Amino acid sequence: MKQISRLAFASAALCTHALLSLPGCDGGSDGTGGAGGNAAGSVQVQISGEDIATAGFLFPDGSEVRIADGWEIQFSHVLVSLQSVSLNENPDKAPSDQSQMGNLIAEEVGPWVIDLAKEGDVPGAGGEGTAFNLVTIAKQNKNGDAPSFGGRAVRRQF
Repeated sequence: MKQISRLAFASAALCTHALLSLPGCDGGSDGTGGAGGNAAGSVQVQISGEDIATAGFLFPDGSEVRIADGWEIQFSHVLVSLQSVSLNENPDKAPSDQSQMGNLIAEEVGPWVIDLAKEGDVPGAGGEGTAFNLVTIAKQNKNGDAPSFGGRAVRRQF
């Protein structure tokens, strides 16, 4: 088995959109926002490298993706930096052009730097793996400081 055991950096530009999740927009009956800890009506933004970042590409078994010629890749670090997180209304304004979206309603500014090769400190969205809490957005700070996100499931672009 061929093995690459140390990679200093991995570019997150290709997968940043897939790494972020927005659990807990529904207010939750326990007052935690549905994500076990954030306030009702707030949005908890989490980030995860999923199994690829924490376990790598294992050979011959052990990961969803395998490299056919016998290589195994494990990451020492997968460093991701994010400048800001923004929420917009109407993410499906133009389904074939994701740059077109509705009004900006909330934004939190970093920067944040996270090593996604490490296990996160909270359960990941959907109960899969672990994630890091990035930020909690408690109000619509770009929409007249509306106090929450309404306790309803509404699609937003971030």
